[in-house]
Amino acid sequence: MLRNQLSVLVGPSGVGKSSLLNKLDANLQLKVGTLSDVERGRHTTTTAALVKWAFGGHIVDTPGMRQFDIAEMESDELEAYFKEFRDRVRGCRFPDCTHIHEVGCAIRAAVEADEIFVERYESYVKIFEECKEKERTRYS
Repeated sequence: MLRNQLSVLVGPSGVGKSSLLNKLDANLQLKVGTLSDVERGRHTTTTAALVKWAFGGHIVDTPGMRQFDIAEMESDELEAYFKEFRDRVRGCRFPDCTHIHEVGCAIRAAVEADEIFVERYESYVKIFEECKEKERTRYS
């Protein structure tokens, strides 16, 4: 899945992102830290770096993040952040489709046809629900 693609690896500090990349491509030889570095709050990876895979494509190795916040994201904009949704959205039956419960949803049809990974769709649904909850509390 990574071959000839541009991918980004993001996650909490100290979980082994660089170690995983080194296992996937031994030629990378990315610097890795120890758990004691994490306990002291030191990041081994301090800036995002674009790295070329030996097998084709690129990966962006990123510093660890403390948290992910969707505060500025609106639920009706979320579909634009999922590149595999973009060309299919026009095929939805309703222009305001949430891609969760509507009959005639092109996104759900693509998931059922294994054209969109179910894990990506489940991620979309989870983030959509988080956005809706923030909107309810923000506008109430």
